[in-house]
Amino acid sequence: MLGAVLLSLLSNLGTAEDFTVVKLAGAGGGEQWRRVVDGPGHTFDAAVAVAADPKGNVVAAGITEGAAPPRGFTVVKLAGRSGGVRWDRRLEGTAHLDRGDAATSVALDRSGHAFATGVLCDLGTGFDLAVLRLRSRTGRAGGCLPGCPVALH
Repeated sequence: MLGAVLLSLLSNLGTAEDFTVVKLAGAGGGEQWRRVVDGPGHTFDAAVAVAADPKGNVVAAGITEGAAPPRGFTVVKLAGRSGGVRWDRRLEGTAHLDRGDAATSVALDRSGHAFATGVLCDLGTGFDLAVLRLRSRTGRAGGCLPGCPVALH
């Protein structure tokens, strides 16, 4: 990962806006790989934060639009060498509102576990701060604050 540049962005490649992560070579800036994640609703998706673990794997956080249409709090882990998807997790708050749920930042600990923060919209409480810990190898939730009464896909 030394010298590489990672970009998290929104791109439009024919399926409306897509959650996109691009890895550029540090020397010269040539594109090494590009991963486009199209949410189940095939409409508005955007990567808004990115981090790399010590092995060079990449974790990106953002938004993917659902089919029903709730927007989901989304975290994706990508292989550092190829950009292949290792795991993909999407959360929806209990209110199931359009424009309600979104991951806004991501950080990794020394073991590569991801900590994503953002907003979940829940019935009764409205917009709530969410902090989710995802295990490095599997992407399984290792904890969610505050309690997160959500569906993890």
